[in-house]
Parts: sequence; structure tokens; C-alpha cells
Amino acid sequence: MKILLTLFLTLHIMVAKSHPAWGIAIASDGTIWVADLMHHHGSVWKLTPKGQLVTVLKNVHVHTLHAGSKGKVWVGELEDYNNTYSSKLWQLTTNSNKVVHQTKAEVSWGSTFAIDEEDNLYYVSGETIVVRKPSGSVKIFATHSFQRLATMMVHGNSLYVSDNNANNGSIYQYDLRTGKLVQTYSQLFLPSPTNPPFPEPHTNILMGMAVDNNGTLYACNTGSRSVWKFEGHKKIVCYQSEHPWYPVGIVFRKGIPVVLEVGYTTKHLGPRLVEWRNNTKTILFNTDAP
Repeated sequence: MKILLTLFLTLHIMVAKSHPAWGIAIASDGTIWVADLMHHHGSVWKLTPKGQLVTVLKNVHVHTLHAGSKGKVWVGELEDYNNTYSSKLWQLTTNSNKVVHQTKAEVSWGSTFAIDEEDNLYYVSGETIVVRKPSGSVKIFATHSFQRLATMMVHGNSLYVSDNNANNGSIYQYDLRTGKLVQTYSQLFLPSPTNPPFPEPHTNILMGMAVDNNGTLYACNTGSRSVWKFEGHKKIVCYQSEHPWYPVGIVFRKGIPVVLEVGYTTKHLGPRLVEWRNNTKTILFNTDAP
């Protein structure tokens, strides 16, 4: 009985403290893709421009995904074989649910990577940012010692990388053409968020990022349950999630922000998608809705 009780408590703690996925991407046709660790033992959803919600993949441990060229979406899967981790890279298309490509790749943890418009893959290996060409060739993009890598994103000619532990939360912006660091946003976290989803300080983290049509950077912060908008080096809260929800990802659809939220009470909730237009929230879908 003691062994069974210990096993139950261990599993309960693992489930309670497991983190959600933060992956969200939008294709050129307006299809929105979402990663989800809470349903079907890990899944990927897509929301079509006509509002149809479709389960694309099941039984996959996916944290993030990115839109690439010609309607392709790249999905990084983390595989665990007795605590020995490897990565799998999936390539999907927006006009079908078929997996058209699957390969092993040295994506850092299978979760934190970025894709540019030419399908070049960026990830962190040791103290370097590496770029992997579609041909399979690999070279060093930039050198940096990250403390706690969070998320990566490409927009235009910039690569954005967030680090939860560097200088109290930092986002680095690199020039894709040169590999040079062009801007750093730091000291981003509040000392003590007033209403965090979880009490532990290490759960106050940076998650999804996006850039709007004006080149303005946005970033999601779990601890404050908010999305930040950066005007220069000044961050402004532009979106606030209500308890028990908090934002983990953001994209822009026709210039309108769409926020990926998850929640937690005594169990994990969501994910759900919220369109934020003229200070009005519209729920596009909620996977836990009856």
C-alpha cells in the first residue's frame, strides 16, 4: 500500500507540475497551428480560415512549431527513451493532415528552434547558435552562452532568442544576414508578480514571441499572465489574461493579435485561442469547452 501511495503522489506531482506547450504558428493562408501536450498524449491542432478545428497529430511530445516556406509547418518533437533524449522534426502542409517529411535532427531538446522563410533551421548547441540548411549542411550562426534558453523566433531579417535566467530575463535580437547581436532587452521580470499561475519563482518565464506588421516585438510572460509590447526598450502590458488562464504564445492574423492561453486550477486547462480586437476578447476555440 505504501508503494502504491508513493507512486500515486509522484504521478500526481508530475502531472500537476508538467508544463504546457507554447507552440503557435500562422501560415500565409491564415491557418493557425497549435501545439498541445494536454490532449491525445500530446497533439497538434490546426484552425482553418473557416473556423474548423482539426487534430493533425496525436501521441507526439511537441512544445513548439513554426511556419516555413510554401505553406509548410515545422514541428519539433522531443522523444524520451529512458531519460535519453532525442529529437524528431516533422514537416506538415497546410492543405492536408499528412506528414510529408520526418527526419532526425539535432534540434536542441526538440523544442526550442526557429525556422526562416527559406526553411533554414536555427537551434542552440552548447554555446553556439547553429543554422542547418535544407540541404543538411550545418554551420555556426553566432556564439553566446545562454543560461536558460526559452524560445526562438524569426521575423524578417531578425532572429529573436529569449533566456529566462540571463539578467533577470532577456531577449536577444540577431541579424540573420550577419549573425551579429543588434539589440538586447533585459531585466524583464517583475520581482514578485501579484497573481502568478504557480508560486515557484522558476515558473515565471518568457514564452512565445511575435512581431507585428510595424516591426514591434511582443512577448508572453507566465508570471504576470500578460503579453508585453516593446516600445524601444520600454515594455508595456498590452494584454492581460484572467485567472486561471495565462498566455504562452501569440501570432498576428491580418494585423489582429491572436493569443494562445493555457490555464491551471487543480488541473491543466486548454489550450484555447483568443482573438484580441479593439479591447474585446473573442474565444476562437477552447479544447476543454463542453
